[in-house]
Amino acid sequence: MFAELSATSNFTFLTGASHPEEYIRRAAARGLGAVAVADRNSVAGIVRAHAQAREIAREVHARQEMEAVDGPIGPPAPAPQPPPRANMPRLIPAARLCLVEGWN
Repeated sequence: MFAELSATSNFTFLTGASHPEEYIRRAAARGLGAVAVADRNSVAGIVRAHAQAREIAREVHARQEMEAVDGPIGPPAPAPQPPPRANMPRLIPAARLCLVEGWN
């Protein structure tokens, strides 16, 4: 299993470009088991990443409940479709510590 452990969000100014929510959505779409949002000297992106992870978990549980009752959702279609969300990546809270004076 692969887990991204150094994703820097846009809360690390001039370094990270993506929103924490985008990291979680992409991890779910790619089937990653976990992702760590590690901003520089901060855990600012964790709250939004956590909220997105909870939303994805809610969507996955709702889909699983519907499929348990009605079977797989949607008619068979010859055109390729994106796979449904069935993965709930685990969020690993992290911070990248960059000390000015080094370790004491």
